[in-house]
Amino acid sequence: MTRTVLLLGAGYVGTALARSLAAAGDHVVAVRRRGASGDATPGVTWIAGDARDPARLAGLPPRADAVVLTAAPTAGRGDAYDATYPPLSRAALALARRLGAGVVAYTSSTGVYGRTDGAWTPEETPRLPRGPETAALAEAEDLLLAATDVRAAILRVAGIYGPSRTAMARFRDPARLAARGAYFTNFAHRDDIVAAIVRVLARPDAPAVCNCADGAALPALEVSRVVHELIGIPWPDPLVFDDAAAAAPPRSNQRVPVDRLRTLGWAPAYPSVREGFAALLADPDTGPSVAQR
Repeated sequence: MTRTVLLLGAGYVGTALARSLAAAGDHVVAVRRRGASGDATPGVTWIAGDARDPARLAGLPPRADAVVLTAAPTAGRGDAYDATYPPLSRAALALARRLGAGVVAYTSSTGVYGRTDGAWTPEETPRLPRGPETAALAEAEDLLLAATDVRAAILRVAGIYGPSRTAMARFRDPARLAARGAYFTNFAHRDDIVAAIVRVLARPDAPAVCNCADGAALPALEVSRVVHELIGIPWPDPLVFDDAAAAAPPRSNQRVPVDRLRTLGWAPAYPSVREGFAALLADPDTGPSVAQR
C-alpha cells in the first residue's frame, strides 16, 4: 500500500530518504528552505518553506501516514540548535495531528548521552547534554515522547558520513588527535540511517528510542590507521603526538550499541568505517540503496 510521508528538513539524510521511499513506491512530500533546487525525483513533491511555521506552508497533502524530521540547524547562528529542533518538533506534532499521521520519526543524536568515559550507552542511559546544542536535541526528544496521541520514533544517530561527506580528513594526521586518539568514535553511514528510518516507520512495535550507529565503536587512533591503510599513506613511525592537540579532551568518548534496531530486523550495510570508507573511495558518488520495508 502506498504511504504518504511528510518530510521536514530534507537535507543530507532527508533527501536520500525521500529518494529511497519514493523508489519503494511511497509518495513523499519534502519540505526544505530551497524547495526542489533542481531535484525532480519521481514520487517526491518538494515544498519550499520554513517547516517551523506550518501555517505558511503551501502544498501540503490532505493527509499523511507519517511525519519525519531530519533537519539540520541553520549554519552561522549561535542559537541554531535551539531555534531549529524544539520548534520543528512542535511543528511535526502539529502537522501529524492535522494530517492524521500516526507516527513522527526524528533523527536526534547520540550526543545527548554526553559520556566522556568510554562507557557503553544503551538507550536507557541517562542523558547528559553538554551544551546548548545537545540540550536542544534532548528538548525536541522530550516534546515527542510526551505526546500520547502520536507515536514517537526517535533515532539517536552517531557521526554521519557517506557520499560527499567522508569524515576521513580529520583522521589523516594521527599526531593531532585529541587525547592521543584514545577515545571511542561512533559512525553511521547515511544509507544505514535511511534504512533505519524506513524500518522504524514500518514497525508500530518499534521502541520509542533507538540508537543508530554501525555498532563498531573504534578508538580514534584505530580509525586513523584504517584511513592510512585505505588511502595508502605510510603510518608515521615513530608516531610523535602534538602536545597541544593531545592534551585536548575529546568532545565525546562513548560506545553506542544498536541492539534495539537489530531486533527490528535492521543491520548496517556498512558494519564499520573500514567497509564504509572503502566503498566511498571506490565510488565517491555512490547513491542511496533502496531501503526495504
